[in-house]
Amino acid sequence: MSQAVAMDVDNKDINILETKPTSLKQLKKVVAFRIAFRWRDIGVQLQFTADQLDAIDRNQSTRQHPVEECCKDMFSLWKRKGKNVTPKKLIGAIEEGAENANFAADLENEKDDILSTDYLERTVTPRIATKWYDVGLELDITDHELDGIKHLTDPCGEKCRSMLQKWLQRKDDPKNKRLNPTWQNMYNAMCALEMIKAAEDMKDELKRVEDETDTDCQVPN
Repeated sequence: MSQAVAMDVDNKDINILETKPTSLKQLKKVVAFRIAFRWRDIGVQLQFTADQLDAIDRNQSTRQHPVEECCKDMFSLWKRKGKNVTPKKLIGAIEEGAENANFAADLENEKDDILSTDYLERTVTPRIATKWYDVGLELDITDHELDGIKHLTDPCGEKCRSMLQKWLQRKDDPKNKRLNPTWQNMYNAMCALEMIKAAEDMKDELKRVEDETDTDCQVPN
């Protein structure tokens, strides 16, 4: 999927994506929040307000596994709403918020169980809590390296930052350009995980940052 999507972009977009991030700060600004937390995007689709999601986030900030706990709290609060708490609503929210059509399709076969607390915690939460680990795998960071980051007690956003830093520090490999830290490879990794909207948003953000700063960010006109 990622190769097909990459070939669909026009020449200008290809030039933009084939450049390299200039710094971790730039990479974090353009990418990190788009791949670190997916539970918030699900929450938006389930009609939670930004203030409600922030409250959930603050309540779990000191937990050992804060992202997973945020997911659990969000689902628990949603189920208490009573109105429009249906498998169809949840499946639609996962498809739109987590950009994961395949997983949403799989859940269609589990409609009888999908709203049970056990099913949500065991099956749904691990798939939508975060995407940084999956993106790291697509970027050819080893599972051993990612597990080392995963077991840190830092918040999920910092784990994502550590993954991006490890990727950015990788040396160019002229024999295998797929391993090099370029925007194109980040774009391809997102698309491979069906994060099409996030990938396109990243590309738009690169253009916007260049226009605002009017400086050479290795993003050619």
